[in-house]
Formats: sequence, structure tokens, C-alpha cells
Amino acid sequence: MVVAGLLGACTGLEPSAVSAGASVAQTGVTIFDRGKARTVELAEFDDVVDAARRAAARLSLTRTLEDATPGRLRLAFEDDRGDSIVVVVERHTRTMTLIQADVGALGEIGFASLMVKQILAELTNKGALPPPPKPPAGQKPPPDPVVPPPATPGSTPADSGSHGRLADP
Repeated sequence: MVVAGLLGACTGLEPSAVSAGASVAQTGVTIFDRGKARTVELAEFDDVVDAARRAAARLSLTRTLEDATPGRLRLAFEDDRGDSIVVVVERHTRTMTLIQADVGALGEIGFASLMVKQILAELTNKGALPPPPKPPAGQKPPPDPVVPPPATPGSTPADSGSHGRLADP
């Protein structure tokens, strides 16, 4: 079994890292598996779509694809090194939405994790997520959302369209 844990990608017995804590006002559970970070949140589809676009802009990513079907949006982005990420937003109900960031089996899972955290931070900042649950007595609250400091004049994502960044909707 130790070998299976060390060689998870080769055995089909891959361990998934599951975070059931309430980080970033997160209401769902985030699962990391084979280059994907997934969570289902108590948020409306349109709010999550807007948050995904704002998150990509804050992370200075270049959009390379947008594929929309009713209740589902697939966005692909690239960073300055050429690494790519695919973000899927999928409506489950009026108030429940899947968020998935996929960097591929050999991609940097930290990239996918940061993207999901930033989407959740954007939802939190717009008031589109319920407040996080209070931690049990004796435990510290989760850290604040991953949000960069406010942009200086001339450096906001909306001001730099020629640099491949997305404008805020």
C-alpha cells in the first residue's frame, strides 16, 4: 500500500486530497485529483462565471478559449510561461454551482488550487457566497481570502487589454 501511495498516478489507486475545512468562506468540499481542483458551492451560476473572469484577470492570465452551453461554461487560460488551465463552471441548481480548475495530470496543482481559491475570494468580495461557518470552540478561523492588494492607477486588468488580461465584466 505504501507503493500505491507513492506511485498513485501509475496504480489507479490515487489518493485525493480533500479539504473539508471552510477556507476562503468556502461552503463546499474541495477535491484535488489528477490535476483538477473541484468544489461545488452555494452560489448562482452567473455569479460564479463573473467571479471566474475576475479571478483570471487578477491572476494576469490570458484567455485562450471560451465555450458556453446552457448551464455550463468552459474557459481556458494561459500564464506567461505558457502553462494552461481550463476552468469549468456548471450549474447544478439555481443556487448550487460546480467550479473545476484543470491543469492536466502533469500540471502544477498549485495553479488549479490558486484559481479555485481566487474564484471563491471574488465571490466572497461580491457577497455572492454565504458567510463561512464559525469554527468550533478552540479553533482559529480560516485565513482571509487570497486577494491581491488594490491595483494602482494604470495597472488594473481593465486598463491593460493589450497585455492579454481580461477586463472586469
